[in-house]
Amino acid sequence: MAFAGGGFLSFADFFAAVVGFLNVKASTSGGRLTELFQKFDIIAGTSGGAWFYNSLVYSKSFQDIVQNAAAFPEYAGTLYNTDFQVRWLAYWRPQPTGHSIFNCLTLKKDVKGMNITDLSDDVLENVTEMKGKVVGDSLVQRQGKPHTEWTETLNGLDDALHALPKELHKSEVEGWRNVRRLREQPYKEYAGQKLPLDLGVEYSDFLYQLMIASDGAHWIDAVQHLMQSGAGIDNREPMGTKKVNPWAKGKTSIMCSSAITPPGGNEMAPMVPGPVPQKVVIYNSSKQVLTYLGKDSTGNVVQPVRFSVVLGGGVHQNSAMPFCSSSYCKTFQPSYNYSGDMVPNNNNTIATNFAEAFELQAGMIPISSASAASSAVAGYTMIQTQGVVGNQNCLELAVWMTKKGKGQSFNYASSLRNRMFATRLTKRQVNEAADAGLMPLVDGALTDNSAVATSVAAGASEVLAFQNTDYVAEQTAENTTLSVAPLFKGAPGTAGVIFESPTYAEFIHAFNNFPELAAPANATKLKRIKYGSVQCVTLQNDYFGIEANHTVTLNILSFETSNISMGTPTPGFSSFFQYGTLVQEIVSTLVDSSETLSIMESFF
Repeated sequence: MAFAGGGFLSFADFFAAVVGFLNVKASTSGGRLTELFQKFDIIAGTSGGAWFYNSLVYSKSFQDIVQNAAAFPEYAGTLYNTDFQVRWLAYWRPQPTGHSIFNCLTLKKDVKGMNITDLSDDVLENVTEMKGKVVGDSLVQRQGKPHTEWTETLNGLDDALHALPKELHKSEVEGWRNVRRLREQPYKEYAGQKLPLDLGVEYSDFLYQLMIASDGAHWIDAVQHLMQSGAGIDNREPMGTKKVNPWAKGKTSIMCSSAITPPGGNEMAPMVPGPVPQKVVIYNSSKQVLTYLGKDSTGNVVQPVRFSVVLGGGVHQNSAMPFCSSSYCKTFQPSYNYSGDMVPNNNNTIATNFAEAFELQAGMIPISSASAASSAVAGYTMIQTQGVVGNQNCLELAVWMTKKGKGQSFNYASSLRNRMFATRLTKRQVNEAADAGLMPLVDGALTDNSAVATSVAAGASEVLAFQNTDYVAEQTAENTTLSVAPLFKGAPGTAGVIFESPTYAEFIHAFNNFPELAAPANATKLKRIKYGSVQCVTLQNDYFGIEANHTVTLNILSFETSNISMGTPTPGFSSFFQYGTLVQEIVSTLVDSSETLSIMESFF
C-alpha cells in the first residue's frame, strides 16, 4: 500500500477509504483490519499519508475510531471531527524544546514581504508577554470573546455528538469532553479579512498555542503535537516499538522524505516555483554566515530518502532498506563555509552520515520526528529564501538532522541549533555543525509524493496507490493533478521516472478511462472516486535504486475533491471541520455503491 502526500486532506481521504472498505468487508467476510490488509506486506507513505498510516499502525485509540466509524458509517464524519480533529486542536502540553521564545521577536522584521505572517502579527506581538501566565489548566490568559460564528461551529459539534446512537455513548462522552476543552482554549481574536472566520481562528489559535507550548514555530514540534494529541503517539515512541496494532505486525513500514544536495538543477520537481537553491544557509546573523553545498560535485538538488523498519521488529533492528539509494548520495560530500572560509570536517559522504543516523538501529528513530521529516512541506521554501529568516530560531519549517545514531539525530540537531542561536555563533559551534553533518530534510512530496516509487524500490510487484487528487474533469499532459503521473516516461521531470511503459501520455489516457464512483448528489467536497489498474514495466532509476524490466501492477484509488485543500487557504475551504464533511461523503459513497465489493476483490 502506498499512501500519497497531501497533508490533512490525505489524512481525511484515507481515513474515510479504510472506514468504507472495512464496513463492506464486515458485511461479507469479517470486518477486521487484519483481514482487510492481509494481502499487503509493505506500507509506504509520504507527508499526510505517512501521518495517517502511522496513526493506524501505532495508535490503539485511533484504530478504535476507525473501527467505530466502520461499524456506524453514517456517523463517520462526526467521529472524525470530535474524536480526532478536536483533540489535536484542543489538547496542548508544554514541549521541552530548548528553543527561546525571545528569538521570535525578530521574526516579523525578518519575513516582512514574504507573505507568510499576515495571520500571525497579533500572535507575535502578544505571545512573549503571555508566556508563563496560567489561568486554571490553561497555558495563557483568555484573549477576547469568541465570535458568534465560532461558537456556533462548536455548538454544531455538540449537536452531532448528541445524535450518536447509544452504542457510541463512550465516543459521545469523550467527544463532548474534547469539544468542551476546545471551548476553554484561550481564544485568540481574529479579525482579518483574508480568511474565513473559522479557518482564521483555527490557524491563529494553533500558531499561538504552538509558540506558547514549544517556544517557537518549528515544524517538527507541530507534527509531534499532532501525533501526540491526535493519535496518542508519544514524541519519543520509536519506529521499532513492539506496541503496534496486530494487523500491522511484521509488515515493512517506509516513510518518504527528501534530502537537500546543492548545487545543481531540480529534475525531480521542475514544476516547483521559485529559485533552485545552490547552497543551504544554516545561519545568517550579524554578518556571520554558515552554509553548505556539495564538494566538487553537481547533481540534483533534492534526493529521495526513506525511513524504514519492520513493524514490531524491535528498537535495535537496522533499516529495512537503504536510507538513500542514489550513486550521488554515495559521493556527495557537504562542504561547509563560514563567512568565506572553508570549514574542516570529517569528509564523510552523506551516505555514510545517513547510515549512522537512520540505518543502524533504525528502530530507535522516533515515529513523530520521521513523520515530520516526511511532511515538511514548506521546508524547501525556507531553503529557497537563502537565510532570510536565518537570524532567528523561531520559525523553522525544515527538519534538521545530524549523523548522530541510536535515534538521536533530530534531538542532537535541535540542541545544536538552539546553542548556535542562543548567542553569537562560535567557531567551535561551526566546527561541531560541520562534523555532525548538519543538514535539513524536507517533504517527501518533492521526490516521491505518491510513495509508489519507494514501494517499487522496496521490491513490490503490485502496489495499491491511495491518491489524493484535486478534481479536474479530464486529466491532460499539460494539466494533471495526479501524483503518480511523474513516474511515467515522458513526464516533465526526468529524475523521478521509474516506468518505461506505459508512457506519460498513455497513462493519462488510461486513467481518464478508469471507471468511477460518483459522489452523492448533495456532496460539497467529494467529486468522484476513480479506480483502475495499469500494467507497468520499470525503467532503471539510480535515485531510487530501481532496476529495469520488472513488471509492476499499479492499482489506483483516486479520491477527487474540490473546495478543500491539504490545510492551506483555498476557495470554499472555511474550517478544518469540513474534513469531517468530506469523510462522510467518501464513506457514504463506498458503503452505498454496489461496485465497492468488486473493487475490494480486485485490489485487496
